Amino acid sequence: MPKQWSNFLHDDSNKVQLFKLLAERLNAVDINCKSIVVTHGDSVIVSGQAISQTSDLQPCTHEEADGRLLLHTMNASLNGHKRVTINTADTDVVIIAIHIFVKMNIDELWICFGTGKHKRFLPVHEYSLSLGPEKCQALLFWFAFTGCDTVSCFYGRGKKTAWYTLIAYPDVLPVFASLSYYPQDMDQYAQIIERYTVLLYDRTSSCKSVNECRKMLFTKKNRSIDNIPPTAAALLQHSRRACYQAGTWAKCLQKIQNLPNPCQWGWDRQAVSSSYIPQWTLLAEASKHCRELIHCGCQKLCNNNCKCIKAALVCTDLCRCDAQCPNV
Repeated sequence: MPKQWSNFLHDDSNKVQLFKLLAERLNAVDINCKSIVVTHGDSVIVSGQAISQTSDLQPCTHEEADGRLLLHTMNASLNGHKRVTINTADTDVVIIAIHIFVKMNIDELWICFGTGKHKRFLPVHEYSLSLGPEKCQALLFWFAFTGCDTVSCFYGRGKKTAWYTLIAYPDVLPVFASLSYYPQDMDQYAQIIERYTVLLYDRTSSCKSVNECRKMLFTKKNRSIDNIPPTAAALLQHSRRACYQAGTWAKCLQKIQNLPNPCQWGWDRQAVSSSYIPQWTLLAEASKHCRELIHCGCQKLCNNNCKCIKAALVCTDLCRCDAQCPNV
């Protein structure tokens, strides 16, 4: 690509202008009874005669192309197409397609997934049938909760581990299915979400809360701070962001989505740039406010050289001193 084009496309506003220009030129293209539908801001431009119904495509307020692809797929089914192929390299689109397939009046939905020699065709209709309605419905929140483009993932816990945990804890399936559509119900499911997160880090744990699991893994199993679950406060904000994203995907067949305020769902808005950043937790920074993280290495009983005694603190489970130590 020439350098001047690279500099031109680096500006997002120039990208929008170029895309609109290319879309507008479609009217001059002769495509022999085929049709091309291209987004043009909130509306669409159609070239050809095969697509006759576009009222369900415009005006469209989708913020992401992921969901808008499925809206166009639905439009293709309304115009008589029974076999549809989507070309994408985005895993989010695959998940949304599996979830939403049962709502479409088509026989087969294929996704041409990947790039280059790694490109392959995925039969979405077969995936949807093999998973069943409950897993398909729970798929949106599960995928967002375990990490996607807009929601962080759990460090060291990939999709395969998260999926096996979902299968091992079937009580969470109806909860995830509900949260994919009704995120306002999240607070009543907090305990089940915490239990799923605990099992994600320790499949044999009997802990029901992430705070209890954090303490056990850190003090008894010598896990590093990166390898334990988030605090309950951090998990709450994470779950809200996952609910917001899953709820957005669930409305992909609606051209007007009417999304809630992101600041109520785990996001903060920057005053200067007006961009959104994650609200990680409402708790204070641990290093400044949790002096109890200080621990001693006394072998049996504490003496005047004990770190805890010098800091005027009582020994905790982090300390190595004996249980009969007077400073415990």
